[in-house]
Amino acid sequence: MYRILAALAVVTLSVNGLSIFDTRSGYTLYPRIGFYKYHQELLNWSDAYRVCLQEGGHLAIANSQEEAELLLKIFTDSPRTERYFFLGFHDLYLRNNFTTIYGEPVQRTGFFNWAHTNCVGQNVCATNVTDNKRLSCGVMGLYSVEAGFYVHPCDNQLHFICEKELWYDYERISNMGYYKLHKIGKTWGDAWKTCRDEGADLAVIQSSTEMSTLQEILGRYPEILDADSDNKVHLGFHNKLNPNIYSTVYGTFLNSTGYIYWATNEPSASGNCGGLVRKGQLFMGNCDAKLAFFCKHPIVKK
Repeated sequence: MYRILAALAVVTLSVNGLSIFDTRSGYTLYPRIGFYKYHQELLNWSDAYRVCLQEGGHLAIANSQEEAELLLKIFTDSPRTERYFFLGFHDLYLRNNFTTIYGEPVQRTGFFNWAHTNCVGQNVCATNVTDNKRLSCGVMGLYSVEAGFYVHPCDNQLHFICEKELWYDYERISNMGYYKLHKIGKTWGDAWKTCRDEGADLAVIQSSTEMSTLQEILGRYPEILDADSDNKVHLGFHNKLNPNIYSTVYGTFLNSTGYIYWATNEPSASGNCGGLVRKGQLFMGNCDAKLAFFCKHPIVKK
């Protein structure tokens, strides 16, 4: 689920050597994985589901071993009174058929590991009643040293973790992609890293239609105060690898992208990093200039 939300202010932190970013909404960005927020309060599964939705996110879903281990680490490093926390899967549609909150079978998420001995290797959990209560809602907890799933009664009061996708605050443009204009100026290299940390790339213009789209987004901000220039933005091309070859961050030739419209006297020798001026023209500039920049993530087809 992807949403168009206002860009969030970001503060750089470091935890165990991992660079993360703490947003004003209380969510933390773990580069290339996602945004997460741990809730210490105890709620039943239904109310936890509601809280995450109201925050523009969803109950966390483990889509990889890396993400599952991260969720468990967030929990173990946080204050808690219970040994489990809710995740975004259940069997409320059909008993013993566990699906995510989006209706996807749990075994198709990219991480499928039952910690409960009666559920190992299955999509059904043989133990479905405890104290006359169905075990219907997914949890993870501290009874296993490895990340794995358990199921609990949905009306148990537990901690929970909410998640937002890496590009949740990007703007979706039909048939093109998800875009985000970062209005705090960064060097080209730092801009490239920021996009990568968000699971995206520095934008590469591939058509005149896409150029017009970026122009329209940029036009909403006639003044960009936190940058060296409000007339230019970084894009995802350069000639860092060879001064005579203009290539994209995808490793392809710039002239194969479908859009090359240089500004007057460009490409110049004034720098090795590419960008866009407000008039929709490309330029080469100083990689150390702190400019606004566009990140892009392609349309995800499910």
